[in-house]
Amino acid sequence: WVDRKGRELGTLGEVGGYEDVRLSPDGQRVAVTRRDPAHGQNEDVWVLDASRGTATRITAERTDEFAPAWFPDGERLAYSSDHAGFYDLYERPASGGAETVLVRSKQDKVVATLSPDGKSVLYAASEGANYARILSPTSGSGEPVRLSEGARFSEEHPAISPDGRWTAFDSGESGRREVYVQPLPSGPKRQVSIGGGQTPVWNRDATEL
Repeated sequence: WVDRKGRELGTLGEVGGYEDVRLSPDGQRVAVTRRDPAHGQNEDVWVLDASRGTATRITAERTDEFAPAWFPDGERLAYSSDHAGFYDLYERPASGGAETVLVRSKQDKVVATLSPDGKSVLYAASEGANYARILSPTSGSGEPVRLSEGARFSEEHPAISPDGRWTAFDSGESGRREVYVQPLPSGPKRQVSIGGGQTPVWNRDATEL
């Protein structure tokens, strides 16, 4: 844990191979990807209790499950897994339980983020060597919407703002990776980072990245 000045305040959980750290909407839990030496170093999703420091394993398959994202209600998690050959999106209760398919297609899909109402999921989908931002309904009805304008540059790490009005992402179209914001579902994008940037995360009132 660090404060707004970058000063270290403390640690959470035991030492391990953590990635994809995501705070729950209420700030009381932290979803992470963790490598498991006992399962051939494959990746699984865990949830840490922020106050007690305890860890609960959410996935235990022999495939990789990673990049968890919280639903707005804090009761469910979306994540990527290669159960069916491609990296598809799945969901599961944040306390553990049965897994269900969220989005499946013949594309790799990673780094999901949920809309404030939980009705849409935004993710990066592979298109050859690049990634494009795709917005899909979580209900299974309706068609996906491609937000990326072209296929010349890879647009990665998409994030929907808490008010649902914007999407942030990083792209290498300037010659190096920079962070951009764009109205959701469409509109002119603008660069917000200077000197390089990637993997944007919104603050709670959508005023900062």
